[in-house]
Amino acid sequence: MDPKHTPEQLAQMTEVEIDTELSRLWNQEAQAESKRLGLQASLHAQLGDKGRRVQGARGLIFSLSWEQVLEQALIKTRTPYVGTTEGRAVAEIDGTLTNWALVSRKLEDLAAETKPYTDEYVRRGRWNRVFLAQSHDGHAHKGQNCSTCHRGENPTEFAWLIQYSGKTEAEIVADAGWRACTTCYPSAPVGDEETLPTKMFTPDEETARKAREEREADKAKRDADKTAKGITAPDGSPLRDKGSSRIATERTAVIEATDGLSDRYKNLRVAQIIEADPGLRPFFPDEERQTRNEAEERSYAMRLIVAIAHKRGVPGEEVLAELEPKAYAKAKRDLGGDWASRMRYSASFQREEYDAYLAQCETEGRKPWEALTLRWYKF
Repeated sequence: MDPKHTPEQLAQMTEVEIDTELSRLWNQEAQAESKRLGLQASLHAQLGDKGRRVQGARGLIFSLSWEQVLEQALIKTRTPYVGTTEGRAVAEIDGTLTNWALVSRKLEDLAAETKPYTDEYVRRGRWNRVFLAQSHDGHAHKGQNCSTCHRGENPTEFAWLIQYSGKTEAEIVADAGWRACTTCYPSAPVGDEETLPTKMFTPDEETARKAREEREADKAKRDADKTAKGITAPDGSPLRDKGSSRIATERTAVIEATDGLSDRYKNLRVAQIIEADPGLRPFFPDEERQTRNEAEERSYAMRLIVAIAHKRGVPGEEVLAELEPKAYAKAKRDLGGDWASRMRYSASFQREEYDAYLAQCETEGRKPWEALTLRWYKF
């Protein structure tokens, strides 16, 4: 296999660049070796040599050696067989052997491709590397064979921090903090997470850290949005509606204020209707009640407008000028649509006034209720 980089190119590459290539190739080797071990286990089983697990041992333990299994498999595939069942068994063994040979060839190719990079590593005097043990209290090591590792039932797993390849021991120790293995890095001081904070984290820790930072950022954004949308009375106390419930957002305050201001336009509309058809007066609230309600609603709206203006840092007149057109539009919506038919239906319950109004319209030769649909004035 032709090398990816020439010796001249390798000599110009940084330690990080070389180790990045090595990491890629070694990952491929690890995957291929895992596949090859799986095929070897399958071949053992196909020849009746079922593995067993032994405490403290890695993987399955077989009765036959790999050389014995390979020899028996080759004999099996080259010996004439009789019967369909035996033929299928031989075909399975032959297929496993073929796949094993292909994976073995791939491993040979990967070893050849890896060699120039490992040779360059040796040529330069074996630069510093960092392998971080993947546990919550894992230490940073120069290599994967430190005497402090692999002491449990399972071998220690490492994360190769390639960004530190070629760094000096002082640089590595400074970033490793409490995680620096004092066996690998004799100059490393002894401390804990508080006295010697670390900048080195396992992939799982990095993932957890990023997730935590994202959650914190989301919360900060929600809090900022809440603050931006929130509103209080000018003195900082909670802003209350007519029922003493808290108004938490500026949008709610605007809606409530607009609704309060719209009462004036509704009353003006009623006055327009009654002026056009005085006979409809009995079907609306009396003028005194209308006036009282309008004053109460406007007072409520102005209290909210003062709070809105204070939050925005603008004069109250500016907010009032913004909301008046909205209040007019709301009044038109509320007294539009099927409002006229609902008014007629409601009026029918005032039987005496209702019959008298219809009789008056008949006497005067005009259609009843027409004033309810008059074109709105520009109040």
